[in-house]
Amino acid sequence: MTKFGTNKRSTANVVREPRGLKHILAGMLALNLIAAASAQNVPPTVAMTLPLPEASFIAPTSINLAANASDDDGTITSVSFYKGTTLLRTVTTPPYVYNWANVPAGTYIVTSKAKDNAGAVTISAPLTVTVKPNELPSVS
Repeated sequence: MTKFGTNKRSTANVVREPRGLKHILAGMLALNLIAAASAQNVPPTVAMTLPLPEASFIAPTSINLAANASDDDGTITSVSFYKGTTLLRTVTTPPYVYNWANVPAGTYIVTSKAKDNAGAVTISAPLTVTVKPNELPSVS
């Protein structure tokens, strides 16, 4: 017989989740999605390999420009070669080499710029290239 005023419920065959478990799991999933979406792209690396540092040439000349480029979390989409701020050539497949032809006498700063598949860009350390004029020897 049931007494009036008591509020007893049967708990047989009832499985309950800990309170808020669904909310905790949803929050953890959201944090994982945010972390994945905000993962930073690692910029590529690039280094000039030619010409050799402090290289010197006689004008007019051709100079091979070469660079090594890599990307730890993607792929290299291009390597561009520059004389100062002037673009000389963009190469999209390795080996990243360009033959700079008919270079007149002067001193030049050359760099390479690597771009990865996520749009990140890295510029190499500059190299100084000296092209000397082709002078006839003096006769005394």
